[in-house]
Amino acid sequence: MSNIVALVVIRVALDRDDQQLRRWERKIAFGYRMFIGLYALAGASTLPVAWLIARASFVSYVQSHLLYPLVLLAVVEGCVEWGLSRLRRGRHTLLIVTGVLLASIAIYFNPRLHAIESILLLPILASVFFLSPKKVWLAGILAMLAECILYWLNPFHGHESGTTPYDLITFIVELVGETVVCHGIIARGAEIWEELRKRGRLETELLVRQIVSEKDAKTDALTGLYNRKSFNEYLEFALRISAETDTPLHLAVIDIDNFKQVNDRHGHLVGDDILRRTARAIEYHLAAGDFLARYGGEEFALIIPEMSHEEAVAHVEKIREKIANIHHAELTTQHATVSIGLCTYVPGEDSQALFQRADQCLYQAKKSGKNRTIAHP
Repeated sequence: MSNIVALVVIRVALDRDDQQLRRWERKIAFGYRMFIGLYALAGASTLPVAWLIARASFVSYVQSHLLYPLVLLAVVEGCVEWGLSRLRRGRHTLLIVTGVLLASIAIYFNPRLHAIESILLLPILASVFFLSPKKVWLAGILAMLAECILYWLNPFHGHESGTTPYDLITFIVELVGETVVCHGIIARGAEIWEELRKRGRLETELLVRQIVSEKDAKTDALTGLYNRKSFNEYLEFALRISAETDTPLHLAVIDIDNFKQVNDRHGHLVGDDILRRTARAIEYHLAAGDFLARYGGEEFALIIPEMSHEEAVAHVEKIREKIANIHHAELTTQHATVSIGLCTYVPGEDSQALFQRADQCLYQAKKSGKNRTIAHP
């Protein structure tokens, strides 16, 4: 049982972690869409100024600073959306690469914009959500590589207004520092995360053990039915509901005939098999709302609500006949019958009096030949 509980706990924890990572993936992808939207909004806001300053080159400005980059950004975003819906593995890497590409496209088409290279820090920050130092370093290395490529592709390279080698080295150092800091955050976060997971697993395992313990306390170990304590508790509840709602309630006491002889002749192991088969047969033919318990020894108690007296008699008679037809290869007669005592609840009657009347009916069924039902309204 402890191994099963452990497997259940681990599985629940892994499923919970996987769902959390999926949510972060969707949030990062949504952040990328927001980035494209903000880029389009910022580019559109500069169009009036560009028109006033340089009307002759306005079309060229729109193409180079708005149209071309937006098309490339949309293509990259479309690819990542497709990949997230199709790939089972590598989604985190895809998101990191996508972030670097989006940042690189924005930088390439706006080289004169002050401090625009800083958006290469965004993929590194996004990689923190994956709680993996490898992913952080992957984002950092890709960002450094992208910065070097953009430096050589920069059309303003070497000009006073462009990026200088000193600027390149300074920014790469910033990227390295950012990556190291994120690595430290991941390392500390991983420690806290693992501690929380251990506590969560322990609490879940304790809860499962408590549930199993409560179930064991309410059920019979041999048959798996409710035990006598559970029956007594439920009978009190059923009587109260019947009295408050004025609905009929019946109690049947079922006893296996000649069970002592079965144990004496064939042994208690065979007797246990007979008990289990009889319990399964009664369970199989229960109606909705019935409550079955092993009362003790070879005796079962069945609470039947919301049926008329005649319907309850027919119900238990069907159960008795089915049990009488069960084939038991271990027995000489190959059959084990039951006797049933059934009575209907009388308003104002307590549980003890009700059970005594049902037990008296059972006694009459035994005395009058067994394998029969005696019912009193």
